Amino acid sequence: MARETAIDKILKNSRYDPNKKPRPEDVIFTIQNQPIGSLQNFITLTGMPKAGKSRFIGAIVSSALTNREIWTMKLRTSNEHYQVIHLDTEQGETDYYKTIEQIKTMANIEHLPNYFHSFNMREHEPKTMIQAIERLITTVRHVCVVILDGILDFLYSYNDEAEAKRLINLLKRWSKISNCLIICILHVGKTTGTTVGHFGAMADRAAQTVIEVKRHDVDKLTTFSLIPISSRSADPSVMSPVEIYWDIQELRWQETGSTQRLLAHPAKIKPADIHQDMHVATLRRIFDARGLELKYTDLLTEMYQYYDKDRKWCKSCVSYLVTNGLLFKNRDGQFTLQPQSKIRI
Repeated sequence: MARETAIDKILKNSRYDPNKKPRPEDVIFTIQNQPIGSLQNFITLTGMPKAGKSRFIGAIVSSALTNREIWTMKLRTSNEHYQVIHLDTEQGETDYYKTIEQIKTMANIEHLPNYFHSFNMREHEPKTMIQAIERLITTVRHVCVVILDGILDFLYSYNDEAEAKRLINLLKRWSKISNCLIICILHVGKTTGTTVGHFGAMADRAAQTVIEVKRHDVDKLTTFSLIPISSRSADPSVMSPVEIYWDIQELRWQETGSTQRLLAHPAKIKPADIHQDMHVATLRRIFDARGLELKYTDLLTEMYQYYDKDRKWCKSCVSYLVTNGLLFKNRDGQFTLQPQSKIRI
């Protein structure tokens, strides 16, 4: 009888077993109660540099440390999975410590718990960073989530197809052997707006959820929004952007309550001056409250309440939304969010 080889063992352990009951999917990260990240998976948080990714990561970590919802996001820990690993590869020491202070402020704690392990490894080579994660994954028990900010620093070249594939395989392996969720922070190209290189393309396909972070400058107010754009578990079409702004009175980051906050300035703002993500979020609130179809007069009434603008402005806003494919009119003259039977006003 031939001796069992290493590949024979792999095939034996990988073979389908009808008597084996797999673990049910354990969703630990949700946004607006939608399943975003589960154990044995990785997700990506993408965006331009300075788009606000670290602020959202701070909120996600704070949620894990407190087990409470922050900005409709919740990262749930348990007795079996509670260790949080955070590795920062981008920020200098000053900014890194500011990020940690922001996490403590959001969590409303003075001292970090001993199950939160954070490392600043900006000066190290990709090989060293991979060895560090490998060490943590194999030695720290009860890991819940691993946050890699940013994942491109684990590569010498994100355009090297073989190297990119090796890192994707490591993310799959790490998440499985440690039974944890991995959150990767990933930049997009300034000109293309898409994730960069072979690694970006592979990560988009392999990730459980891809989340996009954007910066918006409306009038004199800067906001940052987060929205899942693809997911194997959630339905991004039913979700509104998570949007935050810096409250100069409270001196802290807060979630925008509605579009009205963006329109509070006296300047003559036009519908086109409002970012489309905000229009989409407002329309979803209106139609969620009133139903799948609305008459023109009812739509104007709702828009008057949400946008806090006069009837003439709301009419021009409806035309803008239809022209840009954000709102549709069906053959019965009703307005909907679906493109069926689209006709011009």
